[in-house]
Amino acid sequence: MTRFFFIAGEASGDVLAAAIMRALRDQDPDASFAGIGGPAMAGAGLDSLVPFDDLAVMGLMEVLPRVPRLWRHRRTCLRAIEKLKPSVVITVDLPGFNISLARQSKGQRCCPWIHCVAPTVWAWRPGRAKRIAPLFDHLLTLLPFEPPYFQKHGLPATFCGHPILTSGADQGDEARFRARYKIDRDILLILPGSRRQEVNRMFPIFYRAYQTLKQQNLSLHPVMVLSPQRFEDVRSQIENLAAHDLTIITDPDEKYDAFAAGQGAFATSGTVTLELAMAGVPCVVGFCLHSLTYRIVRPMVKVQWGSLVNILCEREVIPEFLQKQCTPDNLVKAMQRLWSDKDNPQQIFYSKAIGKLRPKGEGRGDPATIAAQVIGQVSRSHA
Repeated sequence: MTRFFFIAGEASGDVLAAAIMRALRDQDPDASFAGIGGPAMAGAGLDSLVPFDDLAVMGLMEVLPRVPRLWRHRRTCLRAIEKLKPSVVITVDLPGFNISLARQSKGQRCCPWIHCVAPTVWAWRPGRAKRIAPLFDHLLTLLPFEPPYFQKHGLPATFCGHPILTSGADQGDEARFRARYKIDRDILLILPGSRRQEVNRMFPIFYRAYQTLKQQNLSLHPVMVLSPQRFEDVRSQIENLAAHDLTIITDPDEKYDAFAAGQGAFATSGTVTLELAMAGVPCVVGFCLHSLTYRIVRPMVKVQWGSLVNILCEREVIPEFLQKQCTPDNLVKAMQRLWSDKDNPQQIFYSKAIGKLRPKGEGRGDPATIAAQVIGQVSRSHA
């Protein structure tokens, strides 16, 4: 029996890892899984060693209070790997935790280590590629331009395609969503992120921007999409700030129906911009880090934009507002421009961005299947 040890620590990584797990089981019905994961991975057969949500932290100032807990979870992982002796360890995204774990394990491994989702060395701190390369046996990337950054340092890397391609983000049912929630007005999506710190910062800004738009369009209705955990984090903010007109979606099965019904979206930068691109929703991005974290990180950033749609298209398709520029007034003006521009090229560039996420060649399969095939090959070569 082949045992795979997975480590993922946020919503997008959880979904990606779960898809790979199912593809691995299609290849080997007797495959078993251990490690750390969230609800999607639990549905695919994983019993998480520690609370999945503990690992999802971003930013220097944000992570400091949780360092002792992260260290404990790292020790738990290493002990479990030593005890279980899996065929392969697959770490998914979460570079701060997973790269540190891989570095500590080096020299006492019982199996190959594969990392999925390349660290964004093309965006900031490119020197990390050289330091990361010796820590893994293979790298699975989601973006087409990433493999060369690591291959030149001796780390085999495979572009598998982006999991957004098979997410169903373009298959939502607007009529079903509107009927379920009895909404007959224009819908503005409020998407404040998947991490606790993001949601706490971005929800008030996005909601105030909605309130300004509401004064100009009385038929506008806000719909916020959050995980159940994140909803609990901001429940008191919602009660203090939001009126009763806010519809909150926490069921992931309803997410893409909501997207299909959206006439626009205020979103925190991340994978969600690709989902909105697939759904064809006009989007404005806002993002704020802790001020000290931003001052430390900003000089190291090598890209002009934060959203993947803009990076793939090499132009600002989605308006972006970061830090002090991320104000309700700026968000509102950008959304009004998108709505008023009859020749808005956003939709054309959405298609261009999504097209770049597909691996070239016939019969390559979906991203999870390609990833599972590579994992199986690496496992067999080290057997």
